[in-house]
Amino acid sequence: MSFQQGLSGLSAASKNLEVIGNNVANSNTYGEKSSRAEFADMYASAMTGSSGNAVQAGIGVQVSTVSQQFNQGNITPTGNPLDLAINGNGFFQTQDPSNQTQYTRNGQFKVSSAGNIVNDQGNKLLGYPADAQGNVVQGAAQPLQLPTGGIDPQQTTKSTMEFNLDARAAVEDAERFGDEQLQHPIRQLLWWGFKHEKENLRGYSEGARLGVPIGLAIKTGGPLVAISARLNEASDPSARAALAALPALLDQVDAYIADGTIGGPERNAADLQIATSIGLALTLDDLKPLIEPRPAATLAHEIVPNYPGHTPPILPPAWLPAAPTPA
Repeated sequence: MSFQQGLSGLSAASKNLEVIGNNVANSNTYGEKSSRAEFADMYASAMTGSSGNAVQAGIGVQVSTVSQQFNQGNITPTGNPLDLAINGNGFFQTQDPSNQTQYTRNGQFKVSSAGNIVNDQGNKLLGYPADAQGNVVQGAAQPLQLPTGGIDPQQTTKSTMEFNLDARAAVEDAERFGDEQLQHPIRQLLWWGFKHEKENLRGYSEGARLGVPIGLAIKTGGPLVAISARLNEASDPSARAALAALPALLDQVDAYIADGTIGGPERNAADLQIATSIGLALTLDDLKPLIEPRPAATLAHEIVPNYPGHTPPILPPAWLPAAPTPA
C-alpha cells in the first residue's frame, strides 16, 4: 500500500505543477483567471461496503478538482476604445458562429467588416441596443452592430485654429527679395549715371584706399566704369526697365514693413539687406521723389543715415515714373 500511496502523491504533485505551469503561461492573457489544484484523501473500502476498520490509513491522495480563482485582476489602459474590462463579478456575453451563447472575461474586441463587435474567435458581443434618443431597449441581448454606411455630410459653421507661423520664413523671403530683386535695378541706375558722368564717383569713393589720388582715379577710370556698367547691364533699355519696375519693388518693401517682417524694434538680416539698397537709391536725386514719401525711406534713414555718395539729377525726365502722392 505504501508504494501506491507514493505513486498517488507523485501523480497529484505532477498535476499541481501542470496547473501552476498553465497559470504562468497565461500570465499575459487578458481575462485569464488562475487555477489551483485541490486535493482529497483516497480510502479503500471493502467490497461488502463495510467501513468498520477505524484505523484505516488511506491509500494516498488524488486531485479532486482544478478550480478557477475569480479574483479581480488589474485594469490596464490600452488606448484601444474597444478593449473592455469588467470590474467585479460578471462575464461578457458572446454569440459564436453557430448562434450558441458563450461567456468570457476577455474584453479584447474589434469591429468586423459587417460592423459587429467581435473577439479574436469571431464571436459577436451581445448587448442591449439603444434607440435614437439614447434609451436602452429592454429585452433579450442581441449582437451589437455599428453602422458602416457613409454618414451624411454636414456643412461646417465654425472653425477655431491655433498655430504659430515661422517668422524666420518671412524674414528669409524678404532677404531673398532684397538680394535678388531690389538690389540689381538700383545698381543698374547708379552705373548708368557713372557711365554718363564719371565725376559722380568721387562721393562714393571717399574713404576708399585706392593707392592713388581720387581725382586721378576718376580721370583714368573710364575703362573700369565701362566694364562695371556692362557687368551691371546699365544700358538705356535696362535703365528704363529698372525705373518702370521700381514703384512695384518699393510697394513690396512697404508691405514688408507693414506686416512687421522688417522695420521692427529688433533688426534682422532682411532689414540690413533692404535698407542699404534703399539708402543707395536715395543718393540719386532723381529717385528721391519716388522714395521719400514712403516708409521705405524712413527705414533707410534709421539704418544707414549717412550713406556715402551723391548723384545729381541725370536721368532723362521722360523716363521717370510719377512720384507717389503723400497720404
